[in-house]
Amino acid sequence: MLNALGIIYIVVGAACFAFYFLIGFYSRFGLSIQWIWLVAGVALIAAGLLTRVPVPRWLRYVWRTALIAGLALLVVLEGFVISGMNATAPPGMDYLLVLGASVYADGPSPALTRRVNAVMDCLDQHPDAVIIS
Repeated sequence: MLNALGIIYIVVGAACFAFYFLIGFYSRFGLSIQWIWLVAGVALIAAGLLTRVPVPRWLRYVWRTALIAGLALLVVLEGFVISGMNATAPPGMDYLLVLGASVYADGPSPALTRRVNAVMDCLDQHPDAVIIS
């Protein structure tokens, strides 16, 4: 029988799997970094199933420290991403940079479409800016 910590690990691991498939279907499995969610899901489910196996105390401390450090890193990085999502262009911009994304046979990926639309909106405010793509 699993203890509460094991159940939490398994639930969070399953959520990582679900997130992996969610972003995979949304991006057509074209993101190079989405594998991290699959690895996290496997690691957490394995940890959840192994909570009843006796392991040395130092190994438990290493695992929990790595887990807390990874969670802290995730929160900090996502904070940077979320804080920049609604950033506005500064006045007097000379260049607009469009970062690449996938182009499929039936058109651009959703990410590229959003990026091009954002640059077009920005170009209305900065008509003299040069677009770099």
